[in-house]
Amino acid sequence: MALYRLLNEDNATFEALMQPHWQQICEHIEGQSVDLLVQDTTQVLFSLKFLLVGFFLLI
Repeated sequence: MALYRLLNEDNATFEALMQPHWQQICEHIEGQSVDLLVQDTTQVLFSLKFLLVGFFLLI
């Protein structure tokens, strides 16, 4: 219930909710000598139709 009330507020925007996270990331990066910003581009197929186990296709 609390989450629904929070998200129903007009000032509960994506930017407002993410700002503390972004600020913490910036503060952490400033203290580092090397910065790596890695993006995961993994694609996952959750369909069992295409799941292979050994040499058998599960349908």
